[in-house]
Amino acid sequence: MINYLSAEVWMSTILKDRQLFFNEKLEFVDAIAKSFLLETNYIVYVVRGKVVISLIAYSKGKKIIDPLYFIYSTFWVAKLKDTQYCTYVTDFLNSLTTSFTHISLNLNTNIVDVRPFSWCGFSTKNRYTYLKYLSNSEGGYSADINRSVKEFQSLGAKVDLLPISDDILTKNFGFLRDNGFFSSSEMVNVITSFRNLKGYNSVQLFGCYIDDQLFASSIVLLDDMSKVAYIAFVCKIERKVSGNHSMHAYLYDAMFSYFKKNGYENVDLLGANVYSIAKFKSKFTANLKVYYQVDYSATKNYISAFLSKLKRVVKKMI
Repeated sequence: MINYLSAEVWMSTILKDRQLFFNEKLEFVDAIAKSFLLETNYIVYVVRGKVVISLIAYSKGKKIIDPLYFIYSTFWVAKLKDTQYCTYVTDFLNSLTTSFTHISLNLNTNIVDVRPFSWCGFSTKNRYTYLKYLSNSEGGYSADINRSVKEFQSLGAKVDLLPISDDILTKNFGFLRDNGFFSSSEMVNVITSFRNLKGYNSVQLFGCYIDDQLFASSIVLLDDMSKVAYIAFVCKIERKVSGNHSMHAYLYDAMFSYFKKNGYENVDLLGANVYSIAKFKSKFTANLKVYYQVDYSATKNYISAFLSKLKRVVKKMI
């Protein structure tokens, strides 16, 4: 049975069975909702008194929106047998589509079975990312990555945690705007989100310096519950040295060491859908993973059903 709860009741209900992921915590959710002027819907699906599906959905009117495309949605499913999974997820989605006319979700890599979404009229799109297991973090890089790391070590480069600033946020997100990932207005909302998250322990900013000059920075999201670090963005100032993506290679290597030292087990490199980016990330002995973008449109489903019915009628008339 699907239930819509208040934020406080949702949190206390979830905490009876598991800890919260970083993007489920109230501080994070409120910052995103406030920045994009969205409503929040705290939803659970309960079977015999136990939560088997949960979702925090951002919405505007009758539309569920995924405001940060580079972060997975909070859709979570308990470990279930195949029949239970198909039954419960299908019922949950059918109930959701009675309340919302449009739904967009970015499923995490643990959701590998998207059949219920297809059965409920969602379109599904394969997307890719790389997952770095930190047990394999030492060595194993490609030759040019190793060369780049050594190059920057010889130059006396160092990596430190930085306070979040508008200047560095603009540099990180400006690259994505310039390459068409989102518009200037969307970029303002994203920057506002991270500005509102200043001081939130799950968001950290790393900087790479040479002689006290900042040459590269990276925004990272940390999930203490799953022990996963998410490298959301990396930007750099051009500096000619040998090796491909030299500054980025050194920064990634230093961050891997930091994450491992601080108890994180995996790093999600968040994206392998652009050739040049995928080529670079593949050189860190990371594992390619599939995740899914799913979308539901009541209008598109209505039109599709109407055209199918019309086609059947026309066939009978011929």
